Amino acid sequence: MEPVLHVCAFEDNYIWLIRSRDYASPVIIVDPGDAEPVLETLEREQLVPVAIFCTHHHGDHVGGVADLLQHYKVPVYGPTQEKIAHVTRPVENGDSFQVTALDKNFRVLAIPGHTHASGRRHFGEQPDGFRAGVYHGLAAGSNEGEGGG
Repeated sequence: MEPVLHVCAFEDNYIWLIRSRDYASPVIIVDPGDAEPVLETLEREQLVPVAIFCTHHHGDHVGGVADLLQHYKVPVYGPTQEKIAHVTRPVENGDSFQVTALDKNFRVLAIPGHTHASGRRHFGEQPDGFRAGVYHGLAAGSNEGEGGG
């Protein structure tokens, strides 16, 4: 499994930073609901974001994207069926793409039910099976209705 850092956000969520196996400085930010704790962690750990993954449109998962983009010009991956303001690389179920800075290939797996449009988006790495969505599931609050998680 890839080295993954968690950043505490709000009272019941985490933002995930996916690192390379060699613990180099490039990271992928997953579901940045709040920019401030991410910026603090990036500075403290001397990390450099190379992409942002947004699994769905809820504010506690995308609220920090605009602020992060003020500091870092990186691609933002997110589901085509949901309205997420700063997505530059829309993805759909079954899409594959590479994040070259980490030399990683990813495949998108949609799991319907969490949002009205099309559900959570899980960015799973190939071939060793890292699933960002597993971390998303751990990060979600207890309210799994349309407004929570």
